Amino acid sequence: RAAVPGQDVRDLALDPYAARLYWIDSSRAALVRANADASGEAVLISGLDANARGVAVQPLRNALFYSSGS
Repeated sequence: RAAVPGQDVRDLALDPYAARLYWIDSSRAALVRANADASGEAVLISGLDANARGVAVQPLRNALFYSSGS
């Protein structure tokens, strides 16, 4: 889906091997994951700082990085 009503999407990252998207949703103060077809959305981490920014995926290392903003 192109737009997600009610979400403020920041810093989108794609894991092309797992076909998953990761982003920070500042409206929920959360790090969120979904399948590339927009199914299976799940909050991975909640309670992030309002200034949280930055999501990076290193699929070959099976690693996900983000900045909590604090």
